[in-house]
Amino acid sequence: MNTNDFYSQLLGIVTPWSIDDVKLDIENKRVDINISYPGSKASCQCGKVCRIHGRTNVRQWRHLDTCLS
Repeated sequence: MNTNDFYSQLLGIVTPWSIDDVKLDIENKRVDINISYPGSKASCQCGKVCRIHGRTNVRQWRHLDTCLS
């Protein structure tokens, strides 16, 4: 299993979403994951098909420490 497949399973990323790149920075205990969506519209939580907003903004989240000791 490659790194992208591993993180897709770990995060529950399914088609049409995909993981494009995973960068592991062991020294700084950091994992950078680039996730993309191929279209300009997607199903909203309310069930409607809506435009995707903020596609160009890179966002950062601090999550529970996983896979790095």
